[in-house]
Amino acid sequence: MLALAIDQLHPDREALIDELERVFQGHRDNDWFVELVDPNGATVYRSINVPDLSGLGTLPIQDKPAFGYVGSHRIVVRRLIGGSSTDYLLRLGMSLDYVERDVNRLTRGMLPVIIVLIVAAPLGGYLLARQATAPIRSIIDTTHRLRPSRLRERLALRGTGDELDQLSDTINRFLDVIAGYVQQHEEFVGNAAHELRSPLAAIRTGVDVGLSQPRSEEEYVELLEQVADECSRLDHLVNQLLCLAENDAGGGKVAIEPVELSGIVSRCVDVFEALAEEREIRLELALSEMRVAAEPNRLRQVVVNLLDNALKFTPSGGKVAVRLSVSSDGRFARLEVEDDGCGIAPEDLPRLFERFFRAERSRARCPGIGGTGLGLSICQRIVERFGGRISVRSPAHTPPNDGNPGTCVIVEWPLALAGSLTPSDIV
Repeated sequence: MLALAIDQLHPDREALIDELERVFQGHRDNDWFVELVDPNGATVYRSINVPDLSGLGTLPIQDKPAFGYVGSHRIVVRRLIGGSSTDYLLRLGMSLDYVERDVNRLTRGMLPVIIVLIVAAPLGGYLLARQATAPIRSIIDTTHRLRPSRLRERLALRGTGDELDQLSDTINRFLDVIAGYVQQHEEFVGNAAHELRSPLAAIRTGVDVGLSQPRSEEEYVELLEQVADECSRLDHLVNQLLCLAENDAGGGKVAIEPVELSGIVSRCVDVFEALAEEREIRLELALSEMRVAAEPNRLRQVVVNLLDNALKFTPSGGKVAVRLSVSSDGRFARLEVEDDGCGIAPEDLPRLFERFFRAERSRARCPGIGGTGLGLSICQRIVERFGGRISVRSPAHTPPNDGNPGTCVIVEWPLALAGSLTPSDIV
């Protein structure tokens, strides 16, 4: 701006001085100063606050600015061309004391702020950190209070919908699952103890009766037969409990292979033929050849359980139908085991696969029929482990089904489709 002003100056000295006065009028309070010298070395204009520049030395006179220092002043020297092509020497400078004074003033003004920030920042950070971590502390405190016998407590949700609320909700749902497993475990242990107590009590009673007084050989044989029956029942129950424990633990890794399902079903039916003839129960088979993806022993265990249940609840003179076909979607082998026994009450159907559950209303209609209540639970675990499905259908006890409406258990097992299995497939 100064160079432009000098370029436009009138050659008249007075006009030049007036122009410089106007340009630097606003800078006098800031310790700015200016000196303009003509080619003869005469001072054209000199502000009132120009310091002694004798110590400046010789600076190159050129169109570009040259910088130097005199005491606490910084000087800029430049050659300017006036309005009549006359060379002028411009000396422009300012006192660095002014800058230092401003810096000191700024420092004094900022020092209290800095001190406050130094003290307040850690305190504020601590308070903010406590507020931010309060939900986390609540989560930690709640989880520390959890015990197997105290799983009803849940984490509080603040309703903010943030990540901590989502974490709390996830933990709550996880606790619901754990509480369900713990409850099932407690019920399982209680039911198992009850079921084990019954045959053991019967065995103990039989032994006590036999030892209470001398008896005939026939009486001892009868008592021993009763004890043997209870031992068989106890052995069957223990084997079922072991099977459930094995399935719960994953049962180890078993290889999946293509298995001819119709052959396994046919052989299992052959095993029960003698029992069916003895009870005058007719076995009807309608089997189609098909291969499923399974492990033969576990597949056989499912079929045996279903046939055993069907024969157990079918009255003398009844029938058990075994049908094997392909499901409607073409992906599963559909095995149906249907009896014409006493059936299952509608309210009992949803609980059939619970461990130790026995439909009391059905048992009342079929007196003398016992069981552990574990067979269908075992079947469900095995079938679902191999990717299958199991369900039960029993018509309602309304006319004309008031007599023996029967029950049909349906198992759908994945077919072994071409290319769907490799030797390394395990579950």
